[in-house]
Parts: sequence; structure tokens; C-alpha cells
Amino acid sequence: MKENTFINIGASNHSKYERQSEDYYATDPLAAKLLLEVEPQLNNIWECACGEGHLAKVFDSYGKLDKATDLINRGYGSVEDFLLNNEPYKNGDIVTNPPYIKAVEFVKQALNKVDEGRYVC
Repeated sequence: MKENTFINIGASNHSKYERQSEDYYATDPLAAKLLLEVEPQLNNIWECACGEGHLAKVFDSYGKLDKATDLINRGYGSVEDFLLNNEPYKNGDIVTNPPYIKAVEFVKQALNKVDEGRYVC
């Protein structure tokens, strides 16, 4: 029973299927729209694992996107390793769906980068 729960949520060490090599699983753009409905104050967003831009394009259409980056060029944003960027992110929020295998590292890095009172989602 417990194994099925992990498979249903896509936990990488319990999946029935081979994981995508870079752990790339795009987020439905609807997630960005819904997030902006409940957190309309988000602004100057850095989407730091932007992939093909599924989330970033929505943020951009609302005038909320500052920059979009990804480790791999997937045709949207610029190429940058978020985890190696040591610059603080001033006056903006970080919103992303990072590679699951590095999710904790992304959250820690994002929390260290943003100004007090800014958001990490």
C-alpha cells in the first residue's frame, strides 16, 4: 500500500517507470495562474528552472516576470545554474518547479537569495 502512494505522487525512488534523465517534468501553466490568484503580490519573479517556459510565460503575460533561467537550454529563458549563482536576488520573488531530485537544494538557495519579506514558491 505504501509503495503505491509513492508511485502515485511520482517519488523518484518508487516510480514504476524510468525517470526523465534531467528530472524534467513540466508544470501545467494553470498552476501559475492559480498561484497568482492566491498570491497576487508576487512580483519581479525569477523562474529559475524555467524549462520550456510553462510557468514563466504566464508570469510574463501578467507583467510579473523579471527573469527566467534553466541549467539546460530548452528554448526559453537563459542558461544559468541557479545552484551556483551566489548573487542575492534583490526586490523580487523566486517561483519555480525545480528538478525533484534537487528540490531541497533549490529551496535553500532561493531562501538565501531573496530579501526579507519576499516569497519563495
